[in-house]
Amino acid sequence: MARRSRRLRPIHRLAAGRENDAARALGLAQRELAAGREQLRQLTRYREEYVADMTRRGRDGISAARLREYQAFLDQLDAAIRIQCQRLQELEARCHDRRHQWHDRHRDSQVLEKVMARIAREERKAEARKEQRETDDFAGRRVPEDGR
Repeated sequence: MARRSRRLRPIHRLAAGRENDAARALGLAQRELAAGREQLRQLTRYREEYVADMTRRGRDGISAARLREYQAFLDQLDAAIRIQCQRLQELEARCHDRRHQWHDRHRDSQVLEKVMARIAREERKAEARKEQRETDDFAGRRVPEDGR
């Protein structure tokens, strides 16, 4: 019969695979979150530059039509920023969920590793006791060399 520690190896490999899958999903979520933050930063910066540019142009005077176009575009930018903020909240929640999933899978893998190590130690101790008994039995059966 296979040793208990060997029988647990496929289970541990499965747990380690799940941990790796969770780590990859977490990494992807973190990259998406970073990209989402960067996109929000760019939208905000573009809005600031657009407002500053229109403020400079407005000093020289601006037509009502141009002002309406400016305001309409600014409204579109504000809407895009709001949408990106909502998306960022979703990405943060996903990242949080993926982090918890990875943590759970990591914990499962660590528990299995500890169990396997404990079982392996027990198996080594049992093997050492068996060898000691065999050695003692052999020594007890030996006939002394002087024939007594």
